[in-house]
Formats: sequence, C-alpha cells, structure tokens
Amino acid sequence: MHKSTKARASDSGHDWLGSKIQKYEEFMDRLKRDLRHAIGEREKTQKQLDSYRDLADNVKMLGLEGIKDMRSLVNLGSEFFVQAQVTDTSKLFVNVGLGFHVELTHEETSKFVENKLAALHEDATRKSEQVRTHG
Repeated sequence: MHKSTKARASDSGHDWLGSKIQKYEEFMDRLKRDLRHAIGEREKTQKQLDSYRDLADNVKMLGLEGIKDMRSLVNLGSEFFVQAQVTDTSKLFVNVGLGFHVELTHEETSKFVENKLAALHEDATRKSEQVRTHG
C-alpha cells in the first residue's frame, strides 16, 4: 500500500470514530435532558400528592372535630397568602384541575381526593419508572 493511501485510510478511520463519538455524546446529552425533565415531572407530581394528602387530613379533621367556622391562610397566587375567616365549613371549594374549582361537601371532597390520589400515585409510579430507566 502506498504511503498516501495508508494516510487516507487512517484519516477516514479517525473521521469515522470521531463522528461515532459525537453521535454518542449527542445521545447522552439528550438522555440527560430527558432525565432532568422526568425528575422535574416526578417532583411536581409528588408535590400534588402531598397537597391532596393534606386536604384529605384537613377534611377528616373538620368532620371529626365538628368545626363550623375557622380562620385560614389563603393563597391569592404567586405564593401571596392572606388570612381569611371561613364561616361555613360544611362545603369546600376544591381545585379539580385546569383552573376549575368546585364546591363539594366533605364526603364528596373525600371521594374526589381518594380518586385523585390513586391517579397521581399511578402517575408518580410511571414517572419514577421513567427516571429509573434513564438513570
């Protein structure tokens, strides 16, 4: 084999290897982005689970203690809270998603929370599995 032919063969082998390495690096970068996204989604779902568990506990407390009125902190948005006086605790306004709030009795709220927790738990399990398969 001629010297220049060997050099060209070596250069093309180096180019091939370099392009393969670059493809793997791009693939790893995409996996890392996907993993960060999956972890963020899982954490968001976990916060929702915690929030609905708190709601379930509060509804139980209202029923068990027979509380008819109370003072509470209300989030007006952007984590800005104000104190509010609740004069009738027999019904609650519950965020059912997509910005909609529905007035529910304690029993209806408990049933809604039970169903929502089951759906969120399933979602969290699926998202955790996505993280495990990427991680």
